[in-house]
Amino acid sequence: MREVFEADIECRSCGGTGLYQGMSERNGAAVVCYSCKGTGKERYRMSYTLFTERKIKDGVRRVFKNSAGYCHDADDVTTPEGVLIPFSFCGADYADWLAGAEPKPVKTLYCPYQWTGQAMQSSDHEDYEFHQRLCANVEGRYCGMALDECPKYDKKSECWDFYEEIRGRKEASMTLKPGMEAEWSEFRKINSLENDSSGYSEAVIRLALAWAELAEKEMEEKEVSIERLRDLGSEACKGEGFTGFQAGCAWATLRKFWKYGDQIEGYEWMALDRSFDVYLRKF
Repeated sequence: MREVFEADIECRSCGGTGLYQGMSERNGAAVVCYSCKGTGKERYRMSYTLFTERKIKDGVRRVFKNSAGYCHDADDVTTPEGVLIPFSFCGADYADWLAGAEPKPVKTLYCPYQWTGQAMQSSDHEDYEFHQRLCANVEGRYCGMALDECPKYDKKSECWDFYEEIRGRKEASMTLKPGMEAEWSEFRKINSLENDSSGYSEAVIRLALAWAELAEKEMEEKEVSIERLRDLGSEACKGEGFTGFQAGCAWATLRKFWKYGDQIEGYEWMALDRSFDVYLRKF
C-alpha cells in the first residue's frame, strides 16, 4: 500500500529566507526566491511504500558488489583476445548473497583501487593505507579513464595480493621501555598518515614494530646477536622496498623506544654489515 507524506519544509533554494543572492546581486542586493516566491517555505510531498521484507528479483543468478565500470555476466566470458573472465567464481550466488555472503571481486577485470570506486584515496577510507603505500607511489596519476595506463594495470594480481595482505594483517607490536608510553603515543601520532599523507614516516613505524616483534619472538627461544638483529630487519621489510634511510630511522626508533634499545646504543645501522660478537641480553 502506498503511503503519502506531506509537509511544509524550509525552502531548499534560499535556505528559508525567501531571498536569493547570486553573482548578479551585489553590495547588499537580493532578489525574491524564484522557488518559494519569497515565502521561505516549500510544500514537500513524498509517496512511498512501507518496507516489510526484501523482495526477490526475478532472473538474477549472480550478485556483484559493484561493476567498476565493466560489463558483468552471471556466466564465464572469454574476451576476443582469449582472456577468460571467471564471473561464475566471483561475486556471489544470489541465494548465498541473500543468506549473507559477501560478493568477491572480479580480479581479472579491475584493481583494488577501482573495486572501491576510487574512494580509497580519501584519508578517512578504510583502505587508505593501501592507496598511500602502492597507488600514490606509482609515477603519475591514473584516475578515471586513464586507469588502464597505470604501469601496474597488467599486474593486477600483485596489487590484489598486496591489498589482501594489508587488510588481513594484524599490526606488529614491540615492548616499550618503562615510562615511554606517552612519548611513544605522541611519536606515532606525529608520524601517522594523518600528518604525513605520503606514508613515508608511517612506514618507519611499521618497520620498527615488525623488527622488534621478530626479535622478541626469536629471543624467546635463543640468543639474538646484533648481527642477527640486522638480518631480522631485512625479514621485517617483507619485500616492501623500504629505503636505507627508512631502515636507519627504524633502527633509531628501536634505540629510543624499544625495551632492548639501550643494548644497541652505539651500533649504527649503516655499520651493521660488519660482524659483531655481541648478543642482546633478555630481561
